Amino acid sequence: MKKFSYCIVRYIYDVIRGEFINIGIALYCPEDKFLNAKFMESFPSFKKLFNSSLNPKELKRSFIRINNKIDEYA
Repeated sequence: MKKFSYCIVRYIYDVIRGEFINIGIALYCPEDKFLNAKFMESFPSFKKLFNSSLNPKELKRSFIRINNKIDEYA
C-alpha cells in the first residue's frame, strides 16, 4: 500500500474571525514522486460569500500560479 499526504487548500477571507472556504486539495506521494493539486472549477459559493465582488478571472490566475509552483517542485 502506497502512502501519501494531502493538504486542504483554503482561502481565508477573514483572519480575525477565522472564516475560510476550502478551494482545493494538494496530494503528495513520495514513493511515486507525485505532487499535484486540484482546485474548484466553479465559483457560485464564492460569489455568495463575497456578494458578487469576487473576480473569477483573478482567482483562476491565482490557481494557475499555485499549480505552476507545484509543477516546479514536482
